Amino acid sequence: MLLETTKFTSMKSGPHLVVFGAIHGDEVCGPRAIRGIIADLEAGNLTLASGSVTFVPICNPEAHAAGKRSIDENLNRVFCVTDSPQSYEARLANELCPLMTGADVFLDIHSQNAPGPVSLFTDYPEDPRNRALAAALPSKYVLLGWPAIYEETEHDFGSYSTNRCAHENGAAEVLIECGQNEDPEAAVVAREVILRTLAHLNMIDPLPALSSDAETVNIRMKRVYAHEHPDDRFEKEWEHLELVSKGTCIAVRATGERIVVDCDSIVIFPKVTATPGEEWFYLGEVEPN
Repeated sequence: MLLETTKFTSMKSGPHLVVFGAIHGDEVCGPRAIRGIIADLEAGNLTLASGSVTFVPICNPEAHAAGKRSIDENLNRVFCVTDSPQSYEARLANELCPLMTGADVFLDIHSQNAPGPVSLFTDYPEDPRNRALAAALPSKYVLLGWPAIYEETEHDFGSYSTNRCAHENGAAEVLIECGQNEDPEAAVVAREVILRTLAHLNMIDPLPALSSDAETVNIRMKRVYAHEHPDDRFEKEWEHLELVSKGTCIAVRATGERIVVDCDSIVIFPKVTATPGEEWFYLGEVEPN
């Protein structure tokens, strides 16, 4: 299969950046922002001062065309090369993973199902390049611990993410959630994220500094919960990154089991539309800076 890929190269040496959009087909902010940046570079409204950048506006084209998250399975759980891919997303992974070879920095543009603030993942914070890039982007919230919860969960969700692939190929990596799927403002945020990444890497002219008023909030992800039955339900419509107090009931299983937090917690990516077998929500805790 052929994916829409656009590469720009400056006359001056510098880092190679790879930018993905629509790993999940129903997340439209990435394609909109990426295509806007491509148009600006092609028209000369934006000039690449150094290095090179590869854009893939739509990584999951069939799902994007159908307005669905995926066709067969979650592309961001099977993002590795396999000898005999058995699903549409696995075949996509075989085509996309080689783009990481030679990349210095990887940026993955996403949006979330629930309303809530912009947040980003740096799955390998021990790499100072990841922390530096995260600090250059317009997100107060940094989510940590993604690899660990997938290693520890009893559910077979798969753990091969785009960030993991980038890390294993030696690239710095950030995945950013730019807002709610249907919110037009998410594409505005995504555009700023791409421009600030380019500026951080000295690939375009500097941008005005971000406001330093808000202190970064680091959130350690502790557990992922699976949706197990069609009658599993949330106690209320939670927002992404909503703070809940110890003793709060988050959800009720079809069996009547109540999922109650045993300490002050953060609700992460609550998905009202989850179906049995999918991730339903995550819980995390704020870490001291």
